Amino acid sequence: MSNEQINSSKAPEPVGLYPHAKRVGNLLFLSGVGPRERGTKKFRC
Repeated sequence: MSNEQINSSKAPEPVGLYPHAKRVGNLLFLSGVGPRERGTKKFRC
């Protein structure tokens, strides 16, 4: 079974040490990254 981490340079950086998404076999798990300003941990309203 394949196991691949997926990161995007266009998405905000994750707050923790986890990828933006992870593909395991035929499943794709997405991280819940909120609407933050790129390069900061500040949320946009």
